[in-house]
Amino acid sequence: MTRTLTVGITTRNRPESLRTCLASIAVIRDLDPEVLVFDDASASPAADHAAACPLPVRVMRDESAPGPVVGRNRLVEAAEGEFTLLLDDDTRIRSSTSPASTLAAFAIHSDPRLVTVTAV
Repeated sequence: MTRTLTVGITTRNRPESLRTCLASIAVIRDLDPEVLVFDDASASPAADHAAACPLPVRVMRDESAPGPVVGRNRLVEAAEGEFTLLLDDDTRIRSSTSPASTLAAFAIHSDPRLVTVTAV
């Protein structure tokens, strides 16, 4: 199955924020996103907190702590979705409106140069 959306989350040493962020993905459950987490060498591994997400989560961990920019690049490289929504672990998705309308805009305007930044 080809997915339309991948949600990528970077995290380091903020397990409570990560759990809240993952739980908020329930708001966009109907978009059936792939969920990836990049764990930047957290003391409490992100995999221990993945159960907070209402969808399956794939965690990528790097013990060398390369930082969030490297993490985002790895998330995009690993994404199986056609589009990637990158979040920090302190993000809360409050509505499916922005992600859904952004995906709809990409579907209507199939221009490969189209890029967007969306507030969730």
